Amino acid sequence: MCFVTSLLVGYRYFFSLPAINNSIEDYQNRELLSLKIALDKEFIFLETLNYDYAVWDETYNYMADFDAEYVDSNFVGDTFYSLKIDGVFIYDMNFNMVYGQAYDYIKHIEFDAPDLDLQVNKLNRTIIPNSKASEDDNSLRHSGFLQTEDGPVMFASHVIKRTDKTGEPVGSIVFIKKVRTSLIKSLAEIAQVELSYSKIEHASSLNNIVTLKGSLQGEDIATQREPSRRGHCHSKEKGDSRCKR
Repeated sequence: MCFVTSLLVGYRYFFSLPAINNSIEDYQNRELLSLKIALDKEFIFLETLNYDYAVWDETYNYMADFDAEYVDSNFVGDTFYSLKIDGVFIYDMNFNMVYGQAYDYIKHIEFDAPDLDLQVNKLNRTIIPNSKASEDDNSLRHSGFLQTEDGPVMFASHVIKRTDKTGEPVGSIVFIKKVRTSLIKSLAEIAQVELSYSKIEHASSLNNIVTLKGSLQGEDIATQREPSRRGHCHSKEKGDSRCKR
């Protein structure tokens, strides 16, 4: 009996279990890929909107004359609602905010966003793209997550240039969008996975989070995952937000 039992256990361990684990791994890879695709679509939409404003002559001209008409005609409450964004922030080349507006497009109310003051929160300057990069370099744009006092947000930023790409960079424009329960639910439905999120409380926690790349990256099979994405940030304490890049 012991011999037969040993044979059965050995067969299961050396033959059946690897096949089962391979099937589970393939399934989890498909889940992670679906989630990455769904999340990338959200960022592509935000990045595209942001890019349209970044390479617009009116935005470029605003950095020269700071004409209030540009703001009054382009960044009203209806703009945030139609674009489905929760904030617009424009910075000069020295990280000075020349315009900033945080507006909850769902609740139709303004809110404070002190984390976007890059003179006070210098660590958050990582949300600004590299203005010295070449035109075909992805460094001219940046996107990811940022933890703010009002909760986590998605952000997208581009260097401000003329529509025909001529002229020296004059600053950057950043769009933010709150990470709401509705977004998590939408991602979960598209990827067909159970999905939740929580605030990262300690800097050391970032080292334990695997970047979402659409597949397992040497991890063991698990029932839960903690993926992050480019530019994932957390707030260590009030006024101090740190990013995992």
